Amino acid sequence: MATRIPFQYGKGMLLRALAAGLFFTMFAWFPPAVPEVRAVVVDRIVATVDGAPITLFELERFIRLNGGVDPAGVSKEDQAQALELLIGETLVRLESRRLGLSVSQQDVDLYIEEIKRGNNLDDASLAEALGQQGFTVETYKHQIAKELLKNQLVMRQLRDQVQVSTSDVQKFYDENKEQFAKPGEIHLRQIFFVLPPNANEEQQRQVALVAQQAVTEIQSGKPFPAVAAKYSQGPEASDSGSLGWMKKGQMLPELEQLAFSLRKGQVGPPVRTAAGVHILSVDEMRASEYIPLSAVEGQITERLYSQGIEERFQDYVETDLMEGHSIVRRLEPTAVSQAPSGASGSSPDADDQKEQPSSTGDHAG
Repeated sequence: MATRIPFQYGKGMLLRALAAGLFFTMFAWFPPAVPEVRAVVVDRIVATVDGAPITLFELERFIRLNGGVDPAGVSKEDQAQALELLIGETLVRLESRRLGLSVSQQDVDLYIEEIKRGNNLDDASLAEALGQQGFTVETYKHQIAKELLKNQLVMRQLRDQVQVSTSDVQKFYDENKEQFAKPGEIHLRQIFFVLPPNANEEQQRQVALVAQQAVTEIQSGKPFPAVAAKYSQGPEASDSGSLGWMKKGQMLPELEQLAFSLRKGQVGPPVRTAAGVHILSVDEMRASEYIPLSAVEGQITERLYSQGIEERFQDYVETDLMEGHSIVRRLEPTAVSQAPSGASGSSPDADDQKEQPSSTGDHAG
């Protein structure tokens, strides 16, 4: 099975891994194929940040790589949302530079070593895994550097702005208690008779007779374990029919429904499955219980802190940073990224167009 290096992107960019300083996003740039016919690529400016342009080419590439869709099929609303994300990335990068934040090659190398250890990869297998996803090691390093820089910005500006109180943890535990429930368990025994799905009538009759004999012996007072050891044709026969402790979701549905309806010491009727015939008995039961708050307090605190950081980061980008920069949005209702051969390269707004895609600069790279 191919190893997949996890990567993630969305408006809520900072998730739980952020608190541990191990968050990264990967983008890939697959240059668009150049058609055989001559074409003029129109690179319209869709926004500016402090006068620096963000082009339609950059926005479409951002949508294609991060949304996994053809930009031509994206609605006007989604296109506008993608532009906001791209503007946000630009602001984060500019603010990091203003604060003098930087990421060294050693930082990147250490992070890669963590990824390799966590996924049991060496250099060759890492390169292979990345290649299967369309990435190179160099592109991967570049994206890691970008995300480590973002993490530095968060830790520098926002770390102390999010607090999780004891009451916050208690409230979350009380309102989400089912998340911390231990499912009920039963100690189950069975007597099993092999009966293939295509068994003929005589085979079915013989198994039914033996199963009934086993049930009769149990009803006459013979212990279930002794009867299981005598009749069962399953591997559990050597352990007096014991299947051990079972939780819901660990058995065939038809057996689970019966098993969890039985009382302690009760024996169920024979049940036919694709494998054969089963007679079940419940030895012991453990009622469902909840993991105590003390055992999950740290987990809940981390989760709430990460959620708080995510929310504060979005607010930081959308208010603090945007208010501190001059941003002009010029996104057109419809966008044309290519003009057919022979079409004029002029437009009513010639200053907002270029003859070829610009460098990504500070905006999409």
